[in-house]
Amino acid sequence: MLKLILKNSWAIALFAMIAFASCNQESDVVADETTTDVFVDQALFTMQQEGSIGRFGCYELVFPIGVEFPDGTAAVAEDYEELATAIKDWKMANPGPGQRPSFVFPIAVVSGDGEVVSVENQESLRQLRMECGDGRFDHHGPRDHRRHMTPCFKIVFPITIEFPDGTTAEAGSRMELKQLVRQWRMDNPGVDGRPAIVFPINIELEDGTVQQVDSKEELREIRQACGGHPAPCFQLVFPVTVEFPDGTTAEAANKMELKQLLREWRMNHPGPGEKPALVFPIEVETEDGAIITVDSKEALRELRQGCN
Repeated sequence: MLKLILKNSWAIALFAMIAFASCNQESDVVADETTTDVFVDQALFTMQQEGSIGRFGCYELVFPIGVEFPDGTAAVAEDYEELATAIKDWKMANPGPGQRPSFVFPIAVVSGDGEVVSVENQESLRQLRMECGDGRFDHHGPRDHRRHMTPCFKIVFPITIEFPDGTTAEAGSRMELKQLVRQWRMDNPGVDGRPAIVFPINIELEDGTVQQVDSKEELREIRQACGGHPAPCFQLVFPVTVEFPDGTTAEAANKMELKQLLREWRMNHPGPGEKPALVFPIEVETEDGAIITVDSKEALRELRQGCN
């Protein structure tokens, strides 16, 4: 009887040790993931803060970009999500304290006025921040920065850019824009001024709507209105109708169909010119579930500014 009790006690003790070890391993995994997430948030916040880039600054990155890690390895990111994933993957493979990643120069950014700037080094990046003179980063820390890192709109390509000498060129993609500005800067090292976007342009907002922007003043207003807000306060209610510059129309049943319609039109109509536009009135759904009818582009802009 005593032997049976001792045997059972040993089994219970062994089970308890295994369970305790398992719990410790799970805690370590959670701790590692938490530490990694903090590292990613801090890295993204620092990269944007150094050049006053993103929602809390004055400029938007032109992707793709390169990022270099402290061990000399590098990665290319097509957008902020890929950038965050690359940083997280590197940190998971390189645990422990260490320096954060940095940009691979040159990079390109777009200002709130539509100027396209080629940034050649870290010093030029700091200069951009000084020119910005915007203190919104002082009111936001790195915690949960991934929720705030994405731009509040994307430029719809192709676009036309004008150089300081009056010549123009068309960029069919973000990569082409980056290359055009970089090449011009290399060919004109002593020329004052910066290349700038030719208006009107189209931008795609976070809710999937496409809006025409007619001037740098309008672009600046949109940028200022969305700064510091991680999500729109309403979303488009589908279906919607899109009118093309030739007068034809098409209906989009969802966000994916809307993007596909615009993509196909751009592929079939390259070059500058009028852009497709939403046919008003449209309906939007607010955060509290209310459905609002919007009768014009101006009313949509006012509604978006009211989110702030």
